[in-house]
Amino acid sequence: MATAQRDAFGQRFGAVLFKTGGDQMISFKEFLSSQEGRLRAEQIAQDQVNRKWIAAVDSLFKQVEEWIKEFDPHGLVRLDGGLLGDIDEQGNLRNVDDLGRLDISLGDQHTRLRPAVHEGLGPRWKPGNGTWAGRVDMLGNPNGYELYRFLHSDDREEWYLRSTRDYQMKRLDRSSFDAALVDLFS
Repeated sequence: MATAQRDAFGQRFGAVLFKTGGDQMISFKEFLSSQEGRLRAEQIAQDQVNRKWIAAVDSLFKQVEEWIKEFDPHGLVRLDGGLLGDIDEQGNLRNVDDLGRLDISLGDQHTRLRPAVHEGLGPRWKPGNGTWAGRVDMLGNPNGYELYRFLHSDDREEWYLRSTRDYQMKRLDRSSFDAALVDLFS
């Protein structure tokens, strides 16, 4: 199709044409049709990653709430917030980049757990074969903590706690979380 004919076709029918490598031109609609299978597969894979991230953050928040209830039998600590990420009417994930937060308050002091990154970003050091698969920031006084999710190659999940002050990394468990709270609230 000559340039003048192509332009007249585009004006007459509102088509946007793309070069495909040779001189052959296709419309955006045709381009999308040719890419549909790949794009749908990528979306399904990303939705699975997002669902796993939402489930991991939900599990982390529940574990933190459970530990705090064990630490605080008299109810001095106030917990507020939670997950916002959910699934819409079509079954698509929404709010995966703004999952919410868990606020922990003791009197006039506060710390907040907030999901920060949900894909493979993490420290150079790795606790085994696998990948870093997300980070939750634990914000508080001038210092804070970063909670990193590690997925082992055998699909086991572990969380690690790193101080933003000295960058010491520890496996997240009841005692390391206890020590972090003491540090943030003292």
